[in-house]
Amino acid sequence: EAATPDDLIKLVLTAPVDLLWNGGIGTYVKARQQRHEDIGDKANDRVRVDGEELRCKVVTEGGNLGFSQAGRIRYARRGGLINADWIDNSAGVDCSDHEVNIKILLQRACARGALDETGRLRLLRAMQGAVGRHVLRNNYHQARAISHAQLQSEKYLDWYRHAISRLQETLRFDRAREQLPLDAVLPRRAARGVGLYRPELATLLAQAKIAHCRELVATGIPDDPYLEPLLFSYFPAPIREQFADDVRAHPLRREIVTTLLVNELINRMGITFCHRLAVETGAGTEAIIRAYLVARGCIDLARVWQAIDALDLCVPFAAQSELVLTVRRVAERATRWLLAQDPGGDAIAATVARFQPHCAQLRARFPLAARAREVAQQDTVRRVVSGIPATLARDVARLDHLDRAFEIGQLAQRSGKSFAEVASCAAASDDTLRVSLLRDVARALPSTDVWQDRARNELIININAFHVGITAAALAVGGLRAWQARHGEVVGRMRAITADLDPTRETQLAQLLVLVSQLRSLAASISPTIANG
Repeated sequence: EAATPDDLIKLVLTAPVDLLWNGGIGTYVKARQQRHEDIGDKANDRVRVDGEELRCKVVTEGGNLGFSQAGRIRYARRGGLINADWIDNSAGVDCSDHEVNIKILLQRACARGALDETGRLRLLRAMQGAVGRHVLRNNYHQARAISHAQLQSEKYLDWYRHAISRLQETLRFDRAREQLPLDAVLPRRAARGVGLYRPELATLLAQAKIAHCRELVATGIPDDPYLEPLLFSYFPAPIREQFADDVRAHPLRREIVTTLLVNELINRMGITFCHRLAVETGAGTEAIIRAYLVARGCIDLARVWQAIDALDLCVPFAAQSELVLTVRRVAERATRWLLAQDPGGDAIAATVARFQPHCAQLRARFPLAARAREVAQQDTVRRVVSGIPATLARDVARLDHLDRAFEIGQLAQRSGKSFAEVASCAAASDDTLRVSLLRDVARALPSTDVWQDRARNELIININAFHVGITAAALAVGGLRAWQARHGEVVGRMRAITADLDPTRETQLAQLLVLVSQLRSLAASISPTIANG
C-alpha cells in the first residue's frame, strides 16, 4: 500500500509484466555477481536490481546502458527475451547515418547550382517517411538475424566457438570484457542443448559486421558495377531520380556499399557464414562474398526473401524461420560450389549471366528425379499445413534442389549438349543409382562439432561429383540407356550398395563413407573421369 520512491522503482523493474521498456538515463540492472561499484553509476545504486530478479517476458532498451551486459545475460539465461542497447537503438544511429550521407550528396548538388536551399529543405522533409521505413526495416532484419542465430547456435555451437576465436584474433577484443563465453563453457552448454544467449549474439553480430566491413572495403568488390543497384537502394526515390550522377559520385560510395552488403550478408546468411566457408574452402572474404553475390543473383534470392518477409505476423515464426534457413542452406551450397570451381572469379555480372539461365530452366522443370519430386511434394504439403501460401511453399521446395543447376549447367557447357538433355540424363541416372536418396541420408547425418559438419559436407560433395561423373559418362556414349547396356553388371552392384539406405533411420557417417567409397571405386572401374569427379 505504500513504498518509498526507491522501492517503487525496484517494484516496477521487477514486476511480472509482458514488457519492460527502459528509456531512462543510468544503469538499472546488473548481474548478481556484480557489485554496484563495478557499474560506475553511483546515482542509481539504491534502485538497481539484478537480472535474475526480473519477471518480465521481454526487455526493450530505449536508453543506453540501462543494463550491464552481464545483467542482460543473466536475465536471458532465465528465459527472458533481450537483445542489447546497441541493437534496440540501432535505428537511431542508422537514421543519423542516412541524414549525413543524404546531406553530403545534396550539398554537392547545391554547390553546382542544381538545388537551392529552399528546395533542399523541402526535399529533406519529403523524404522523412522513406528514410524512416528504410531504417526500421534494417533494424528489424538485424533483430531477426539474432533470433535465427539463436536457433542455429543451439545446433552448431562448435562453429560459433570457432567464429568467436577468429573474431577475437582479428579484432583483438577482450573476450571476458565483452562477456562472450570461454571455450571451456561451451561444451557444457552443448550438453544441455543450450546455444548462445541473445545478448551474446548481439555482441558477436556486431563484431562480425565490423570485421567483415574492414575486410571488404579493402577489396575491389565495392567498386564492382554489379553493385550499383545496391548503392541506389540506400537513397530515397527522389534522390535516385533527380541526382543519379551524384549518387554514383558520392565520396562515401564505397563505404555505403560495404555497409549495405555486410548487413545483408550477415542478416540473411548468418554470423558464421563467411567463417565456415573460409575454414572449409580456404578462400578469403573477397572470394566468398563474390561467390555469394553470384549465387544470390542466379537463384534470384531477393525475390524469395521478399516473399518470405511478406509473411511477417501472418504465419508462426517457426514456419517462417524454416523457410529462411532452407533458403540460406541453398545459397550456401551454391556459394561453396562456385568457390570450388572458380575461387578467383570472373566479373560478377558475367558469372551471373553464365549460370542464371540454367537456374531458371531447372526451376521451371524441377524436380525431375523421382525422389527429388517426392521430397519436394512432401515439403510443400508440410509447409502449406503450417500456413505458408502454396505458391511460396512450392517455390522453396524447388529451390532446395536448385544448387544442382550449377553442376548441370557446367556439364552442359563442357559436353556441348543442351541443358535440358543434360538435366534429363542427370535425373535418369539419379533415379537409377538412388543418388538423391544417398544425398538426403548424408544431409541427415548428426553433426555435433565442426569436424563432423565438415565431413558431412565433403561427403555430399563427393556424392555430387560421383553423380556428375556418371552423367558425363552416359552422355559421352549417347545416353543412360546406352551406358547401362555397356555396364549393366556394375549398375546392379551400385544399386545393391544403396539398397539398405533408409532416410528415416539414423545412419552413421562411417557407414556412408564406406558406401560412397565403394560407389566411387565401382565407377572408377568404368571411367577415370568419374574417379576424378
